Amino acid sequence: MKKFTIYPKLKKFQFSVCFKNSLAEVASADYLSSGVSSFKSEYLISSISSTHYRLDQLQCTLACLREASCNAAIFHESSDICYLGFLDDGTKNMLRKGNGRFLYMVMLSKSISQVYYEVIKNKVYESCKDLKRQYPNAPSGIYRIAPGKNAPFQAYCDQATAGGGWTLVWSYTFTNYLNFEDKSNAVTPLPDWRASCGARVSTRAPLNETQYDAIRFQIWQDIGKEFLVKSNINNWYRCKPSDGSLVLWIEGKIICKKVKTVAAGCISVPSILKIMGCGPALLKLPRRPGSCKHPIFFHFEGSVSRDWPIHNPCPNCRQSHLSGVNNPHGNLYIR
Repeated sequence: MKKFTIYPKLKKFQFSVCFKNSLAEVASADYLSSGVSSFKSEYLISSISSTHYRLDQLQCTLACLREASCNAAIFHESSDICYLGFLDDGTKNMLRKGNGRFLYMVMLSKSISQVYYEVIKNKVYESCKDLKRQYPNAPSGIYRIAPGKNAPFQAYCDQATAGGGWTLVWSYTFTNYLNFEDKSNAVTPLPDWRASCGARVSTRAPLNETQYDAIRFQIWQDIGKEFLVKSNINNWYRCKPSDGSLVLWIEGKIICKKVKTVAAGCISVPSILKIMGCGPALLKLPRRPGSCKHPIFFHFEGSVSRDWPIHNPCPNCRQSHLSGVNNPHGNLYIR
């Protein structure tokens, strides 16, 4: 019989145990070295089919899923050793009771995609871009990030649009969409870039595109420099800073590309970021003689008493956003 040896110098021996045949379940207990030097494989695992070295937790779990004789992947985190084998029902029941032999265990379903997501979603990343770098096939969803020196928090990552790696920093709707050009219409809520424009201010991370909230504005620059603006009433654009920067709140030139046509097929794109009133605007310049005085694609106006939030796919002096849309909204992502 094989044995797993616990060396006296190790104060804790940390394993992840991943089963194929059940939904996620977690048991937790400390496993201290005092009084315990080893335990036999029949007490933990009835048969070990293979041992793998220098794998991470995700690779260990997926290796078990690919091996027909494996129903449990046991991962030793301090040494990156992966044991694949078969746990009998008695051992499973013992582990579920939390007998002190493991720091924690995780039971997962047979679906590789679900296992993949369950494993990687509990790690902490610098941003959604960092997640994309580490796990290029990670699906869009909620992950834990810690940009800059900020404490970890949950955020929504778009891993599909325009190359993925986008962190959702703001989801908004409108105060009076049906009367779009009325001064009572504004985007809501606002990020905390302005706090007294009449609309609600949010500092809570939105966890989907219709949870109307905003990550604290000072964190945006820790997430990235590019931004992606989406809307279900206007076209989508992704923009890089030139001498203008949204995350640094600096007016100037930006370099934009259209990502998706939603409202109209205009080929023009924003080229200027301008700070206007209670929110920034994306404009097209230069202006031609006789052309529209304000060729604005987006104006994220937060005032409910003076202007309205322009969402114009073709900046031609008249509003041409989609009308009659259920749940009209917009989203801003940073990468």
